[in-house]
Amino acid sequence: MAWGGQGPANAVLTWKSRTLIEPILTKLRAGGLDGLQAYQLFTAGRKSRFPGLGPSYFTKLIYFFSPPGRSLYIVDNYVLASIEILTGLPHRYRATPGGYVAACREIDGMRKILSGSGARMEARLFSGKNKDWRRHANQQVLSRSGADGYRNQMMQVYSTGKDPIPPAAFW
Repeated sequence: MAWGGQGPANAVLTWKSRTLIEPILTKLRAGGLDGLQAYQLFTAGRKSRFPGLGPSYFTKLIYFFSPPGRSLYIVDNYVLASIEILTGLPHRYRATPGGYVAACREIDGMRKILSGSGARMEARLFSGKNKDWRRHANQQVLSRSGADGYRNQMMQVYSTGKDPIPPAAFW
């Protein structure tokens, strides 16, 4: 796993905490945790318990170490921005335990509407291959303009079950 463009400093910091993180990964692998419990294993209040290991990364650990089939997803800033635009619910999804649970529920809702897996829906929201969507998502979340059009498109999905947003918009 990588830290994207953040460089190796976070990896070095996290590596120093590995003996504290290993039992958490064991708990995740054992299963039986909901999203709130899983997220809280990595946090103390609103902050990460581990230097260099923020929500964008530890939700990767939650996703990959939890048993398959759980509705626990990778939720980073790109996913949060996309969810906010598509739902028209700004400020609801934040890097908090409750925000993580809300984002996972939203991903599940979208997954059901679009008849795909949660992992596929999360990947579409992440839009790693489409830099234009990422730029757009960041601009829209920062400026809060344009959310109405996306909310209307998602309402169309909810009412018709058809995806008006072409897959190319996410890829």
